[in-house]
Amino acid sequence: MKKKIILSFLTLLALPLISQAKVFETPLLKSAFGQNLFCRVMTNQHLLNLPARCLSVEPEPNPEPDGKLLITEVYYDVDSTHGTEADNEWVELYNGTDQIINLKDWQIADSSLTDTLPELLLASGQYALITKSGSTAGFWGWPGETLLIILNNPIGNGLSNSGDALYLKNPIGEVVDSLSWGANSAVFDPSLPGVIEGHSLGRIDPKIDTDTIADWQDQTLPDPGF
Repeated sequence: MKKKIILSFLTLLALPLISQAKVFETPLLKSAFGQNLFCRVMTNQHLLNLPARCLSVEPEPNPEPDGKLLITEVYYDVDSTHGTEADNEWVELYNGTDQIINLKDWQIADSSLTDTLPELLLASGQYALITKSGSTAGFWGWPGETLLIILNNPIGNGLSNSGDALYLKNPIGEVVDSLSWGANSAVFDPSLPGVIEGHSLGRIDPKIDTDTIADWQDQTLPDPGF
């Protein structure tokens, strides 16, 4: 984390021509016991030794990440070759930011119930698959780097085939991404058309989010992790 040096008001008064002064470095002078006695401040005109209390160090905030963590695919109407309803439904996430995201306390919710995600790290450009059961992995071939998140309970109240809504929330409860399909128009109105058994709802581009149904398509061949 970067740090910036803040000069106190009294220190500023001690610097001549302060309107032109710039701090270039601040190594600390210490006593034999390791105590900070002075801060050496180099301006563009003077080298000063000031009492340590004259300076404070304020960490600069980390920059906001570019991009977003998004829902990119939803497989809610499970066909017989890929498991059973509720056990093997899955939701795909994609980290489109330029930073690693800790999923601790992020939430995935349907129109009825909310699940809190565990502490797992999702790298930039990495996909995650949320599902109830570890058996889901046996029905699909996804890349080894895909992060599998097993809830041990249905996603929400179990994603409804006739219509439902899905929400991704950050650790402070803000909705980061959402969609609705079929008879549920809580997010999109009109909502996304429902898909037939074995199909999924897929985001057309994992990095583009216009918060409209134009972001989505009926995916005849679901491809988790891709």
